[in-house]
Amino acid sequence: MNNWKETTLKESIKIIDGDRGVNYPKNDEFSSNGYCLFLNTKNVPDVEFSFTEKMFITKEKDEKLKKGKLQRNDFVLTTRGTIGNFAYYSEKILFENIRINSGMVILRVNEHILERDYFKFYLRSQLFRRQILQLSSGTAQPQLPIRDLNFFLITTPSIPEQKEIARVLSSLDDKIELLRNQNEMLEKIAQTIFKEWFVNFNLPAEVLTKVGVNGKKLKLKNGIPEGWRVGKYNDLVDVVTGKGIKKEDLISSGQYKVLGANGEIGRTDVYLFNESIILTGRVGTLGTIYISKGKVWISDNVLISKAKSEENFYFAYFNLRRFNFDSLNRGSTQPLITQTDLKNIEIIIPAQDTLKEWHNVVSKMFDKIYLNNSQIQTLSRLRDTLLPKLMSGEININI
Repeated sequence: MNNWKETTLKESIKIIDGDRGVNYPKNDEFSSNGYCLFLNTKNVPDVEFSFTEKMFITKEKDEKLKKGKLQRNDFVLTTRGTIGNFAYYSEKILFENIRINSGMVILRVNEHILERDYFKFYLRSQLFRRQILQLSSGTAQPQLPIRDLNFFLITTPSIPEQKEIARVLSSLDDKIELLRNQNEMLEKIAQTIFKEWFVNFNLPAEVLTKVGVNGKKLKLKNGIPEGWRVGKYNDLVDVVTGKGIKKEDLISSGQYKVLGANGEIGRTDVYLFNESIILTGRVGTLGTIYISKGKVWISDNVLISKAKSEENFYFAYFNLRRFNFDSLNRGSTQPLITQTDLKNIEIIIPAQDTLKEWHNVVSKMFDKIYLNNSQIQTLSRLRDTLLPKLMSGEININI
């Protein structure tokens, strides 16, 4: 550690603001496609980019803006509203022209002082997060001015040591990413099977034999297979609403997750459910569907589906995944759906023996997904434990 130094960000990176002048794009100058992607806070939701929602400006508008355009290997940091989210503009990002909005800055690393992957882990570190809490300003809308960001502290070992620290932490990230990709593939396979069986009515020959169907195809009557029926979502599940959690029950180091419409929103030491359930947003966010398993608290902006029988569970889940929730929206100022809306969704319900065969096939895939998720949690805890110790020199790296 003899050659480790503590410096400021001003000494080790270049912090670049966006163009906030008269040429800043107006609402009517954005389009859903175009020459230059113009970032908003939804594009930087945590520690990587998300491009589910995109806004673009024209080439002509882009050329009028003087500052705030990304170069490859830049980092983006959110500095207004939600502070401290970041993303890395790697070669993997398909968009060639990207600009930041007024609530972000660009962080451009001096590669003679900092190794890029090391800096990425610094942005995740508690050292960086603590300084955000100490120096952010603003009450109604938190802000992190560049003048303060310039004086954030960062520990800089030698470049070879930085590379080795980043290699150790990146190896854990790579394993996590591999497991996540495997989960994504398994769910896509399950979704494809669902579509073949319950939308196209193409069941494999061995399944047809097991359910007592003679021939190569299901016989249709009134547009659906014989023995199947049109029912409602409520035939498969009970639908309930989550519950608001008391402020004093929110604990940052709590044992259990507090889940909202888009996932984890906090931690607690109390729980509402200890079973497999299907969650979707009730108000604000519609159409996000995900599964929760084990002890958890569910907030009151979430509708919860509890399967009436085991074989109903994944069938209900994939039915919700393919449903257009915009058709149920009752909200005027913000999206809203009710328990009754969800219960009354019409679906085609197969014969019980077919449903059991489906569950037998797909549950094995989800068992693997759950096992992978457990491994992801273990690897994430290991990475998060190692990160501060490696970056402070508490654990030595041999070069």
